[in-house]
Amino acid sequence: MIQIKTETCVGCGTCVNDCFPEALALQEGKAVLAEPGNCLRCGHCIALCPVEAVFDEEQNMDEVRACEPADRQVDPDKLLRFMQFRRATRHFKPDPVPQETISAILDAGRWSPTAKNRQSTSFLVVRQAIPQLRTAALKRLRDLGQVMLMKGAQADEARRAQKFIDWGKQLRKDPDFDPLFFHAPVLVMAVSDKEGKLDAAAAAAYMELEANARGLGVLYSGYFAAAAQGNQEIRGILGLQEGEELVRCLVLGWPDIAFRRIPPRDAAKVKYL
Repeated sequence: MIQIKTETCVGCGTCVNDCFPEALALQEGKAVLAEPGNCLRCGHCIALCPVEAVFDEEQNMDEVRACEPADRQVDPDKLLRFMQFRRATRHFKPDPVPQETISAILDAGRWSPTAKNRQSTSFLVVRQAIPQLRTAALKRLRDLGQVMLMKGAQADEARRAQKFIDWGKQLRKDPDFDPLFFHAPVLVMAVSDKEGKLDAAAAAAYMELEANARGLGVLYSGYFAAAAQGNQEIRGILGLQEGEELVRCLVLGWPDIAFRRIPPRDAAKVKYL
């Protein structure tokens, strides 16, 4: 719970003015946690206090540090170009990704925005179980493809369904066939409850940018995420508990391909009101 050192607080009111849920108030010239039930533990008061009078007794305060002006100095044009250059990678080197790199990527997900400061996203890092997951997912997609064709899928869906069925046949011929993870060395997955899906998606976006910034190639494996929905075999391999859902699967590895220019994109669809 948030605590305020009354002997340090100067009563400037900065934290009170910013506290959106109105958990804080000024009393006798000092900030106090007047409505504890309203507190989201978002940490804004800790970040704003000019005299370091606010702390959270249940959080790791060792992570709290001053924000220097240089910490916010990111060239916006370079950042935009960086995001424009990023591409989905499907060709990976077999080299492993160091744990310290994975930890930094997970940290990017941990610091992503969450609604009401829920912080409900959890993460899975998969290395050893990749072949098992690939086989289970391809079997699941094959079954989905057969169902889609039986139901009279439209042309685009029928082509996708046939692809899933063909993948299943190819897997029987070649146990190393991998159209989902492309022999990447590691998967990082964002997991949440139903209410936190958007938060988990945001965490995945943050992690993808961090991974690209560290020279890794990244692929969102949408087919695997679709195969995992409601599939008990895949859920069992991942150890997902009741109420937990896989939201995003990031396929990570050192790229064995070099993109040399920004490709074209459609103009943004924008409505100004």
